[in-house]
Amino acid sequence: KGEILSPTMMYTDPRGEEEADQLRQKLGDDFIKANVGTASHPMYSLPKLMWVRNNQSDIFNRTKKVCLIADYLVFKLTGNHLIEYSLAARTMGLDIRTKAWNQEVFKAAGIDPGLFGKLVPSGTDAGSVLPGIAEELGLSKELRVVLCCHDQVAAAVGSNVIKPGLATDGGGSVQCMTPVFSSIPKDGTLQDNHYSIVPFLSDSYCCYAFSFTGGSLVKWFVDNFAEQYRIEAAKKNMRVYELMEGQMIDNPT
Repeated sequence: KGEILSPTMMYTDPRGEEEADQLRQKLGDDFIKANVGTASHPMYSLPKLMWVRNNQSDIFNRTKKVCLIADYLVFKLTGNHLIEYSLAARTMGLDIRTKAWNQEVFKAAGIDPGLFGKLVPSGTDAGSVLPGIAEELGLSKELRVVLCCHDQVAAAVGSNVIKPGLATDGGGSVQCMTPVFSSIPKDGTLQDNHYSIVPFLSDSYCCYAFSFTGGSLVKWFVDNFAEQYRIEAAKKNMRVYELMEGQMIDNPT
């Protein structure tokens, strides 16, 4: 009925580890990496859905739609169930060559691809804001909602990294380098090292080379070991990160 059945499972949630192993055993590493552009891993949607089916069958059996966070916002705003290519690549179910759901992967997972939204490119007009939502939020009923892409793709585009041979390095919750390629790299070296290949602009591709513990690790350090810096930053009306980064620059050793 368009209502949330379960709390969001974040990419750092370890649930789905056994299921990721099952997919690897059924399909083989080479098949998975060649078709969906990444090694099997519990961070992705399909292993997590398998876990929900195996451990929370009451929730799974009531599920009519599965949304990533961006998809959910678009669905609530417009009533339309769509998913953009680069976000779909994070489900582990998108065939990165055809930009369609890979039926063999879904079959091995025992998951119906119809649970996910219609696949569309970034920039797709999802429709107008629903009248009730527009009224509740004080928005124009003529306002259109447009699907965007995965955050690392957006960071690359925003940094003007849009041509093969260029890369961006972004530090948020994770630390991620995003190089751009004219086509899918053929030798599988990136996927072998758990770097995923993702549809980018037009017919090009990009790669996510990232660590879970980027900005999250810095925040953990600040929260647990930088009390004196927080006190000093507050006195100077500065962000604690700004203060610490400034001292790093002044004292590089």
